[in-house]
Amino acid sequence: MRLGRFSWLVVGVVIALTACGAEPSPTNDAVVEPGATSISELFVPGEEVYLATCSPCHGTEGEGVAALGSSLIEGEILTISDEEMRRLIIEGEDATDPGNSMGVAMPAKGGNPRLSDQQVDEVVGYVRALSR
Repeated sequence: MRLGRFSWLVVGVVIALTACGAEPSPTNDAVVEPGATSISELFVPGEEVYLATCSPCHGTEGEGVAALGSSLIEGEILTISDEEMRRLIIEGEDATDPGNSMGVAMPAKGGNPRLSDQQVDEVVGYVRALSR
């Protein structure tokens, strides 16, 4: 039997791992060391939707973007209730609204009409976590 270059590479890796005391895993399951962060612990509900829908105007960390969107980590936004924030996200805000400090309209659901109620709730939680 003749082995190609890739096969020899695989054989070499297996030999090297065995020599170092590592054993090949019989499955594709990820191994998480005790005390290490798992993939599920890295997932933050609302983060993906926030980054895709809200961050272009409010910044990736809620810091705000000049002439587009206000800060979500300081100021008046911290004083409104979760229900008020939820309503603000769902309905948007007109540029002339007295509470709109930027003078720029915020579209309903950040311009993403497909956002579910659950996604809106998760974004509210994520925005709250940004200011902590």
